[in-house]
Amino acid sequence: MRLFFCFLLLIFTFCPSWASDWTNVKAANGKTALLDTENISVKNNYASYWVKSSKNGYTYKYYMLSDCSQGASCIVQTYKYDSKGNLLASKDNGVNLEKIMPDSLNEQLYKNVCEYLSKNPMSIDSKIWETYFQSVNSQIKKDWKPEYAKTSQERLTTSLKIKINSDGSVVDKNIINKTNNEQFDNSVNAVMENIKNFQPLPENFKGVLECNINFNYIIKGDELSDSYSMDQNGAVTLNIYKAKVSVGKAIGNGLGFIICLPLVLLGALL
Repeated sequence: MRLFFCFLLLIFTFCPSWASDWTNVKAANGKTALLDTENISVKNNYASYWVKSSKNGYTYKYYMLSDCSQGASCIVQTYKYDSKGNLLASKDNGVNLEKIMPDSLNEQLYKNVCEYLSKNPMSIDSKIWETYFQSVNSQIKKDWKPEYAKTSQERLTTSLKIKINSDGSVVDKNIINKTNNEQFDNSVNAVMENIKNFQPLPENFKGVLECNINFNYIIKGDELSDSYSMDQNGAVTLNIYKAKVSVGKAIGNGLGFIICLPLVLLGALL
């Protein structure tokens, strides 16, 4: 099952392009290699990435996979180039994860990649994030009281960018998209000024979480379901919805209550 998961990972994350900039990595034994930090792909505790080194006038590029929860990695594919950049040979090594050897170049690469992974939201299971963002949405929605000046628009949307620290504290917030309705924008800003903390971020995530939050107020129409999304780079977008209750809907709810009330009272007497 584990190897099957790894093969699926490679299918979805393989990227044949090379980085324009490489980071030098040096091991305790003096060996060096270049790590492509621009194209590290992450999925749960797995990271796939490119490494480049030179030997005897040839350049070698390696496509590697690391399991940051088990201290293991492997070279999945190897490419050999001449001094002019012509591909001379390639080899598919398959997925054979092995324990990291201490003080090796592989260990240093592993440490660099897994440190990067720990700061990427994609390293955390999506179900954990789903539970977390449900809590964030609930906290914001409870305190948000939309206000707006008279408008012909059917929906108002204001967007904020916030940063959440590991302890849940909101360390930065900025409105990135305003409406033409200052009163509405102020109501969005007010709720975020009052919220200083959310619950702590998932334990295994070591970075600062950046979120774009869209505050949607539906003046005409039905309320939509809150949602969140995270792209392959770990960028998070939250959509929060509230809706103005229409007169017809309010009357309908009122009539339903009036019709049901006698039945409730009758049931209590029996």
